[in-house]
Amino acid sequence: MQVNTRQRILSAIFTLVILILGMLIYRNFANREPVSYANLSKKDIRNVETENFNLTSTNVIIDIDGRLRSIDQVDLNAEVSGKLIPMKKRFKEGVFYKKGELIFNIDDTDAKYTLLALRSNLLTSITQMMPYLKFDYPEAFQRWKSYLDTYD
Repeated sequence: MQVNTRQRILSAIFTLVILILGMLIYRNFANREPVSYANLSKKDIRNVETENFNLTSTNVIIDIDGRLRSIDQVDLNAEVSGKLIPMKKRFKEGVFYKKGELIFNIDDTDAKYTLLALRSNLLTSITQMMPYLKFDYPEAFQRWKSYLDTYD
């Protein structure tokens, strides 16, 4: 208990000291007279020489070595797979393309042949299934037959 009361007494004393110091500093600043610029004598005023300035445009060339990167980087994804066909401009980092300009051509013949092979496999599977459909599901057989007849 003695330590607790001792801390309270010290805290109260420090608080009073800080308040008294604050009041003294406030009175000191409040009693000062404001600085008057009207009392400046003419000998304190200095003349400054000036020149006229003509605004002109100048080109500044700065030679810098280093790697330049774009602020807006774009990721390109091809919707088909294939080989890139060589173009006049090389497709690599740092080459500039205008809006609407063809960036690269893709040779998609491999993808077309793969699609045709898959379609052929589908057609073969459906054709092999037709005899079973004729005996087991005669109503579905006619729909599949008309599908095969219109299949290109």
